[in-house]
Amino acid sequence: MPRVQIDLSAKELRRLEFLMGVCELQTKKEVFGNAFAVLEWMVKERQAGRDIYSAHPGSDDRYVLHLPALSNVEVVSNGPKKPRGVGSASKVSTGSMVGDGMIPATM
Repeated sequence: MPRVQIDLSAKELRRLEFLMGVCELQTKKEVFGNAFAVLEWMVKERQAGRDIYSAHPGSDDRYVLHLPALSNVEVVSNGPKKPRGVGSASKVSTGSMVGDGMIPATM
């Protein structure tokens, strides 16, 4: 079976272990499998011309995901093309992503 090896800084390893704990994942392979599935889904959504964002139920707030790798994905559907940005995340309406308690920014 092929193996993959990656080098992580101490900070990146702490972030990985934090996510493993929050998601109750037992192995780093599980993390990779989940991350790979999400990235694959995001590529399919971008190919279909869709934006990827999070929304809070009962609110008009939308946080659009801007991932540099996704800016390289070509839209292949016949639907309307949506603008793509580069960065981490931006808010479409009001509020802030900083300090939301999801992933500690200081890890």
